Amino acid sequence: MKWLLFFVPVATVMHFVLPNNHGIVFVVAVVALIPLAAALGEATEHVAYHAGDAVGGLLNSTFGNLPELLILTAILRSGLVDMVLASLYGAILVNAILATGLSMLFGGFKYHTQTFKSDHTNEFSSLLAIAVFALAVISIMSATNLDQSGMGHIGMGQTGEMSGKTGDQLNLVLSCLLIAGYGMFLWYSLVTHKDLHAKSHHTDETAWTLRKSMLWLLGTSIAVVWISEILTGSIELAMSEFKLNQQFTGAIVIAIIGGAAEMASAVRAARVNRMDLALTIAMGASVQIALFVAPLLVLLSYVFASSILHLHFSWSAVLLLFMAVYIVSAISREGKSSWYGGALLVLLYIILAVCYYY
Repeated sequence: MKWLLFFVPVATVMHFVLPNNHGIVFVVAVVALIPLAAALGEATEHVAYHAGDAVGGLLNSTFGNLPELLILTAILRSGLVDMVLASLYGAILVNAILATGLSMLFGGFKYHTQTFKSDHTNEFSSLLAIAVFALAVISIMSATNLDQSGMGHIGMGQTGEMSGKTGDQLNLVLSCLLIAGYGMFLWYSLVTHKDLHAKSHHTDETAWTLRKSMLWLLGTSIAVVWISEILTGSIELAMSEFKLNQQFTGAIVIAIIGGAAEMASAVRAARVNRMDLALTIAMGASVQIALFVAPLLVLLSYVFASSILHLHFSWSAVLLLFMAVYIVSAISREGKSSWYGGALLVLLYIILAVCYYY
């Protein structure tokens, strides 16, 4: 995807030359962010290679979702809270369904049947189930309180009793608890059970030098921030021009952009017949979104956003998240995959995207 980096300067030029053509600027910015997200993930992997197993694993785990965090932070600053929430559960769906499906599809094109350790993937699917359940509990309890007070429907936490002082305090406490859960996830993955979750840090002649890796990491991070600002500056008028709603834009468009790095890494692993690693990347990214990115955005919203972000998801979002957990769990039990299973998962995600569009 590196040739798509050509769209980064194109988006910058169009931002200044065509300030009123929001639709075109939005499309070009979207295309530019995809290779930037992938490049950011690749740079993180090379930095992690030089850092050793423990620190490298921490870098991969923590900064694997850096593109989502940077993009959603820019959107949050613009006040599009509903889109941020849609992007969060959309990112979980992208990693759990689309990244897994693409891995099986492209890996299956090269190998007749691929196998993986079902106990390993079952473990990650269980972690994903717990993370999604935590988000669901927050949403359901908030909706229950709103219904009992007779104020509003299950929305995005912007109106009603739970958006007052008590709701804000609860929001902070729950976000801190989710981050504590992520800390335990890191401790488990990198310390107590690092033998089960060790990533590829063996000798690699194709690895970049540390200097090159750090420069790429810094440069792509700055570029992602800049293009994210261009995207958010045109996103509202572009949605009106293309007749897109916030749910589709967040859950599908933004989620795919942010998940480009994980998808690229998972597909690369599947193409060298490392399905265990591919599924770990996909499932691990979903866990990180739920336990780290979502609550961190809540904390950031208290600092500089015009509206406080509350993790109150709609009933349909909660249902979709649990369906994703069920699908991942069913896949984990198989212990093998083929291109056909991957194609069905990709088809399922396309159906989901079409439904969101209409």
